[in-house]
Amino acid sequence: MNVGDNSAIVLLGNGDGTFRPQATYAVGSSPFAAAVGDFNGDGNLDFATANEFSNTVISDFNRDGYLDIVAVNQRDSTVSVLYGIGSGSFQTQSVFAVGTNPRGVAVGDFNGDGAPDIVTANPNVNTVSVLLGTCGV
Repeated sequence: MNVGDNSAIVLLGNGDGTFRPQATYAVGSSPFAAAVGDFNGDGNLDFATANEFSNTVISDFNRDGYLDIVAVNQRDSTVSVLYGIGSGSFQTQSVFAVGTNPRGVAVGDFNGDGAPDIVTANPNVNTVSVLLGTCGV
């Protein structure tokens, strides 16, 4: 990602350890992190960026078979979850409060109930926040 010109460079592999010529794509202001996943269910990997002090993680939080995105929102101390709808698009974000100035996010089944949970790192106050998922198996 190129913060200076708000772009991302993609190098597609040829399958033999070499790459095709780079393709440059315009993205939002100050790209900071990227995520790759099959957002539209076509079997091909897609690319998403988080812009200005955000990290993203992909998971299927609501267990509908479509990848969802979670992003930290450092300025308002929240996380946003955007539920995938299978066409490469997402529902309007759901916002959840977390600790002060979150800088990182991770997803895993931290309490062992089969549902993906969200954890944020809040380095300014030396804490972590845990949001337990409710869509277990």
